Amino acid sequence: MITPHQQRALALALSQKGVRETPPGSNVQKYSQYFGFGAQFWCADFVAFCMDRTGNHDHKVPWGYPSACKNIAAWGERTGKLHDQPRKGDIFVQIKKDSHGHVVECVHTGFVTSVDGSKFMTIEGNTSGPGPGGDVYVASHARDASGGMYSFVGPWS
Repeated sequence: MITPHQQRALALALSQKGVRETPPGSNVQKYSQYFGFGAQFWCADFVAFCMDRTGNHDHKVPWGYPSACKNIAAWGERTGKLHDQPRKGDIFVQIKKDSHGHVVECVHTGFVTSVDGSKFMTIEGNTSGPGPGGDVYVASHARDASGGMYSFVGPWS
């Protein structure tokens, strides 16, 4: 079941579709700036921005340092919210696991907007968008969880 906070964060994330780095290829964008950071990889900052702006606006997130995708996965694991099947409103993490099934690396993150079996649609930051080559956007993508490359965090409040 999707929580009210997940609904608000997802709505905000979807409203950001098309926002891109300025200038293109610079990693300069408002999501990292919101947390006081300069140009950097920003997929986790996008997720953190949407969570905080629809939550208590304290510029903090439950996983600690907002810019680390791996922290999202670790928070999900620590709180028992990490699972293998996508659900609308979840945060997805594109991961690598060790032989014991523990997350050792997280390479990308975003939100799940819809699900059809193992296939899911996303809204995510720091990803290729519809424009000319090299532009990085907030955009939607179709992904498939059947290969074990993704874990999901939710529900969260």
